[in-house]
Amino acid sequence: MSEQTQEETTFEESTVGETNTMEEQMNQEAAEAVDTAATAAEAPAAAAGGAPADLTVQDLQALKVIIDVASQRGAFRPNEMQTVGATYTKLEQFLGAIAASQQAQQAAEAPAAAEG
Repeated sequence: MSEQTQEETTFEESTVGETNTMEEQMNQEAAEAVDTAATAAEAPAAAAGGAPADLTVQDLQALKVIIDVASQRGAFRPNEMQTVGATYTKLEQFLGAIAASQQAQQAAEAPAAAEG
């Protein structure tokens, strides 16, 4: 085997190894982000004496961030992106509606507090 062919083979093998390592690292980071979110969701249940955990607006915002970070890191396969994107859009619209509702409620309460 010529020296150039041997170098090319070594380069190809090392590149494949690096790709697998990067993919494994991204998958591990995404799994850790999901584990962190699950732990955070379980904490209120444990504090309430085992009662079921409530899903809060902050939890939904955290999920939105998790989806965003995971997609930036390439944690989703191409055939999964449509489902992930549709879910992300629905979540974003829901959070936007909640924010608008909260702003309208605060605006309605502000004149009442100023009059009283």
